[in-house]
Amino acid sequence: MMRVIEATNGQLVTGSSLVSARVVEGRVVSDVENDVLKIAVVNRYAPSAPVAVGFIRGFGLSEGAIASSVAHDSHNIVAVGVDDESLVEAVNLVIRNRGGLSLAVSGVRRGGGGGGGGQQRGGFCHGQTGGVCGTGLAV
Repeated sequence: MMRVIEATNGQLVTGSSLVSARVVEGRVVSDVENDVLKIAVVNRYAPSAPVAVGFIRGFGLSEGAIASSVAHDSHNIVAVGVDDESLVEAVNLVIRNRGGLSLAVSGVRRGGGGGGGGQQRGGFCHGQTGGVCGTGLAV
């Protein structure tokens, strides 16, 4: 069993519950069928800080990931997604654009923010602006 954040549509206050973890090749992964998705928080102010990773239910994504630097208390990057690759792509798009919102689905990233946006394809580790590589999101 693992503890997950319970999100409720239209509410700021969250709850928590215990659910069975979905484990694939020794790693806990999102369980789209039960709406249990991975959530990650990337600290924008301490690049060497580890990525905080957990799980959330009630978000309703069936593919891809979303990320945002618009976060009430700290403006860190918060991302929710169905798979690690999409999470990493969404986070790195926010980083590359120096903030904003992004969406990553099946290798296509879309986002907007300070530095532009548009559609991008390809790798997801951006060395010039920091970036997050896939291994940082493992549980």
